[in-house]
Amino acid sequence: MCIISDAMGQAINGTATVMLYAPLTFNISLHDITTVRYDTVQMALGVLGGHPPYNFTWFFRATFATLPVMRSQSMSGSSFDQLHIPVVSNSDMGWYSVIVKDGWGGFISTSALFLNVTDRMCTA
Repeated sequence: MCIISDAMGQAINGTATVMLYAPLTFNISLHDITTVRYDTVQMALGVLGGHPPYNFTWFFRATFATLPVMRSQSMSGSSFDQLHIPVVSNSDMGWYSVIVKDGWGGFISTSALFLNVTDRMCTA
């Protein structure tokens, strides 16, 4: 039971509904990728919990001092996002990360993934 009073100290009667949401967590995680130059790469990420809409902000070669944004997207209700690089070049090689923010300002960030670009894939 909770008693609420106004500025004059008078008790206020009423009802309230409290909605609880599960904390924002990842259900699809990032992982390191090795690919061939000129190939196509998709980095996918999914979340559970929190409160939509979700905003996914991708970073490339992020450091603590500077976070160059690759892409930011707000997707109502969608808990999945991916970063698509249609033609990979050597300049795309490096660390990628993403921060996800939900509709109420809660956020999580991933551990980084490394995109390795080679001239050709060797098979055994």
